[in-house]
Amino acid sequence: SGSKPSGENIVSGAIQKHSERMYNDLTALITKHLLSIAEKLKEINDPLLHVQQFSYHLAQYKQALKAIVSLFHHLNRYYVTSILCKDLSQELTKLFNGYISDNSQLFAALNTLGMRSFAIGPENLSNIIHQLYALNPEYAKRAPDVFSRFIPNVFGYTDASDIPALIQWTKELQEQFPERTVNPSYDDNYTGYG
Repeated sequence: SGSKPSGENIVSGAIQKHSERMYNDLTALITKHLLSIAEKLKEINDPLLHVQQFSYHLAQYKQALKAIVSLFHHLNRYYVTSILCKDLSQELTKLFNGYISDNSQLFAALNTLGMRSFAIGPENLSNIIHQLYALNPEYAKRAPDVFSRFIPNVFGYTDASDIPALIQWTKELQEQFPERTVNPSYDDNYTGYG
């Protein structure tokens, strides 16, 4: 009895036959795109703008990565995982790291911004630092002061010898805030009710 091949069998057969070429074409296309982004980032000398543009491209890449991995599920399953013993998402993340995030200009910009408190919003900088750390924990060593502010114990626990530096850093932050009273004064007749 001649049964028709299922869609799954057709896809897996095509993947097995053309998987190496598909994988190589995919990585070549992504590499070309990443090189284009890297060139644009190299032209940005302003540290704040450089970090903002990096953050934008990282978010775009992460979003595209989800779609690509989903679209190439069968390629990942039948070729990347079983033949290459790798994971498509991890391999494409390595490409991003190699061409975009693993560069001295980005870490110089982060170090510069780290010395200028609130040059970039703390939430934004924290988000960027956490995303970089997720990409590669070794990045913390390239901007240790900035990473240690946003990732507790990234380099281990605080030593007693670190306390004077932490106190000084806290004082510098406090000096940058305008004077604010913690408990605003109310006139004596204020009861707190309507």
